[in-house]
Parts: sequence; C-alpha cells; structure tokens
Amino acid sequence: MKFRWTQICAVFAVALFSLQAQAQGSGDFPSRAIKIIVPGGAATAPDLVARALAEELTKQMNVSVTVDNREGAGGTVAYVAAAKSPADGYTLLLASSTMVTSVHMVNPQPFDPVKDFTSIIKIGEIPLLAVVGSDTQHKNWKDLVTWSKANPGKMNFGTMGKGSASHLYTAMLQKEFSFGATDVAYKSVSQGIVDTSTGKLDFYLANLPPTISLLQAGKLRAVGIGSATRLPALPDVPTFAELTGKPGYRAVLWYAAMVPAGTPQAIVSRLVNEVTKAAASPVVKQRIEAAGGVMAVASGKDMHDQVEADFNKFGGLVKELGLGK
Repeated sequence: MKFRWTQICAVFAVALFSLQAQAQGSGDFPSRAIKIIVPGGAATAPDLVARALAEELTKQMNVSVTVDNREGAGGTVAYVAAAKSPADGYTLLLASSTMVTSVHMVNPQPFDPVKDFTSIIKIGEIPLLAVVGSDTQHKNWKDLVTWSKANPGKMNFGTMGKGSASHLYTAMLQKEFSFGATDVAYKSVSQGIVDTSTGKLDFYLANLPPTISLLQAGKLRAVGIGSATRLPALPDVPTFAELTGKPGYRAVLWYAAMVPAGTPQAIVSRLVNEVTKAAASPVVKQRIEAAGGVMAVASGKDMHDQVEADFNKFGGLVKELGLGK
C-alpha cells in the first residue's frame, strides 16, 4: 500500500511539473521586448518586410518589437545568431531562401535549416526575373538559350557569388534548358544589372526592384520570370513555368518568420496568431509588393516542408556543381 501511495504521489508530481512547465512556456508572454533577426542590412528587402512586421507586432502585443540586422556570409551570420538564441519566443528570425543556399558553401555547416528552427508562417515570395540588355540579339528566353548552344563557352551571367541564390537558381535553369554559361560574381546587384544593360553580361537573374528603372528606360528587356503567374506589371513576360512546360516550376525567394527550435508550443501558437494577423496588414503587403514580391502566406508545417525540400534540392545541386568546401 505504501508503495502504491508513493506511485500516486509520483504521478501527481509529474503532472504538477508539466502544468508548471506549460505555465512558464506561455504565462505572461510577452513580458519584455522582442527582436527580429534579419539576414541583411538596412533597406534590403528582408529588412523592409521585418520592419513592417515589427511595427504591427508592437501595436498588437503591447511590447517593443525591434529589428536586429546581421549582415555577412550570405545570411549565415544571422542564421547562426538566431539558432543560438534562447528558445523562449523573444527572438524571431525573418528567414529567406538564403537559409537553404549559402549554408551548403560552408563545411562543417554552422547550422541546420531543418532542425534548428521552427517555422511560424511563410509570409511572401519575390520572383526572380531574367533580364538582358535591350540592344542584344536575345529578344526572348528561347533566343538566349539557342545562342548559348550555338556559341559554347561564350555566354555569361551575373551573380552575387558562387552558391548564392542568384547563382543556384540560374544553374537550375541551365540544367533545365541544357545550356551553358559562365557565372561572374558581383559585390552588388545594381552593378551587375548595369553591366547587363550595356551588354557586358549576357543576362542576370535578379529580383524586380533593381531592374525597374532600366526596364522603364528601355535599357533592359525582361525575358522570363519565376513567379507562378505573369505579373500585372509585366504582362508580356512569360513565366518559367510556361517556358519549361512545368506548371509547378518556380524561381522565387521566399520569406518566413521562424523561432529557434525548442520554443514552447504555447508560445509558438501565440506567435502564429500574432504574425499571421500582422502579415495580413496593408503595410506588410505594401512592403512586400514594393520589394517586387507577392503575399504567399503558408502554415508553419508547409513552410517547414518547403525548407526541407529546398535544402535537399540545393544541397544536391551544390554537390553536382562541385561547389562547397
């Protein structure tokens, strides 16, 4: 009987501990300031989106929500900082596609995009646009591919460096259309775009904002875009889904809110509700559209699955290209 009473006490102790843990996990969260780590500097696309979210979350949650810009190593500096942060809900990450590309260029990998984070929601996508100089003979994507095949070793394209999103997405297109081209690394997208407009580069795969002024000035021609459907602003530019004949083909940069793995579920649930509400605000939509993107909200589960799929896809491509260390 004494043994049975000891067992009962033990069960109650475990239950009490569980309730205390749940209370500590949610409790009065948030009771202090929250920060959003951003993989990029001020005025970059992820920074603009994060600041819009921070403004809305500050109003909704009645605590200060600030942006912590961490530049360097293709976003790796920010991702490592976020992964090492306490899993208490007070550090969020505005992750982008760089999470699953640049990490493959470092050995050993400093963080695991799949295991080190819990996705809150996916917020939006920014399609990549293929542009050529308006004075070149490449009138459309088919012309560009045909010319490359007829002139092996002569075509080039701009990137933000080996293993960057611009490099790997272009490599995917090369593989899909079976054509060759040499990558040329740039420190800034704007300079690569200018060199494309003058014909120094044959083409560049970039997001929309850096190309707008030169497109409007007639110095660039858009020949393909990675979105699911044609953009209203560029109705004559075919999607790569159309060009490949594969409806699901995409070349987009995504943005998602995440927290370090191990964050209590009660806090994750609260953040899902708050970030989803903030993402639905007009200011967040405006910031994403200003960055050349579209709203593309998805659940944390769906975002986790996308991170895993993209991580494996780009990891295989990096090995195939002989990149990485």
